[in-house]
Amino acid sequence: MGEIQNIRENTKKAIKSGVSASNYYRTYDASPIYTFRNTTLATNEEWLIDIAEDKPDARKFLPLTNIQFTNNSSSDVYIYINQDRNNAKIIPAGVSITFDRSVIPAINSLIVKNVGTAMTASTFEVSIWKQGVVVDEAFRQLHKAFFTKVLGWRG
Repeated sequence: MGEIQNIRENTKKAIKSGVSASNYYRTYDASPIYTFRNTTLATNEEWLIDIAEDKPDARKFLPLTNIQFTNNSSSDVYIYINQDRNNAKIIPAGVSITFDRSVIPAINSLIVKNVGTAMTASTFEVSIWKQGVVVDEAFRQLHKAFFTKVLGWRG
């Protein structure tokens, strides 16, 4: 009876965490989705999201590759991925936008800045995750490795 109870407990822990630490392969497997919400962001105020600090269990999945912004406020916001102030993404009011690894290859942190004229009274939500490798991505990596190693081609 004790062994069955241990199996049940371990299964519950694995389901809660989303991914078992013993079988996670960082190069190919997906991560859980990490969601951040802010309901009060004053005009010209910034909100720093440091994924490793805010969600310590996400450290083993960093860098993350996909991000979805949902701006339910009446103000536009700027997003600075990895705190790069030279590369802002504008998220208009009332819009939900998703970027994948083809647009943003690595996400470790971000800054959200309210550039509207009023305080946001609605929720601003950021969901970030690491997409698992799909067949197309695996083939692209294999193709690049072949031409780089065998033929000496760089591109």
